[in-house]
Amino acid sequence: MNYAIANGEAKRTLDGPTDIAGGKDVIAYSTSIAPAQLCTSMAFTPSTAGCPLPVVLMTFTAHYQPGQGTLVNWTTASEQQSAAFIVESQDDQPGSAWQPVVRVAAAGTTPSLHQYSARDARPLAGTRAYRLRQLDLDGHVAFSPEVMVAGVATELVAYPNPAAGTIHLSGPLAAGATAQVRLLDATGRCLATLRAPAGQAAFDLPLAGVPTGLYLLEWTGGPSACHLRLEVTK
Repeated sequence: MNYAIANGEAKRTLDGPTDIAGGKDVIAYSTSIAPAQLCTSMAFTPSTAGCPLPVVLMTFTAHYQPGQGTLVNWTTASEQQSAAFIVESQDDQPGSAWQPVVRVAAAGTTPSLHQYSARDARPLAGTRAYRLRQLDLDGHVAFSPEVMVAGVATELVAYPNPAAGTIHLSGPLAAGATAQVRLLDATGRCLATLRAPAGQAAFDLPLAGVPTGLYLLEWTGGPSACHLRLEVTK
């Protein structure tokens, strides 16, 4: 049996003189093109071409300012269903994990450029890494590239102050020296002494068991001894 195939025609009986000789039927057929594959890229990185990303990050910087902390700035070129940004940090110490610093509300959905900033008030004597955790409204999470920040310690800094529980200390450290801090009461009596690992200019001092009051912190290990008044609260 012979058939003729005609694009877009319904089934019909062939006309011998005009259709293919000996044919009986026409079988209709159609063609279709599969839709283009949807873009599912969710990487939180700068994009120059290809599918649009939920958030297109243009810049991400962090800069330490003595006495003020670390200022973190970032700029987005566009955002889609963006819920928030969380600034995270990781100290350059063995076993240190990423910790949230501050949460900043995002613009949501916008094709426009947006600038953001946040501040980490903690002192910094060594180095610290920062990154952004970007949250979408649908729960998706993505991370920015990391940036490293180096602090410059010229004096003893305690954070927070007043404090209760634990304080973070940082101070100047001479090459090859070891930092040490002493906690002195109003009479000059030493209540606690803590020595940092070699080469480390920042560490935590626990205040558990220290009564409420005013104390003096004495830091050694830099070019000269540093002193700072500390208020302990409960």
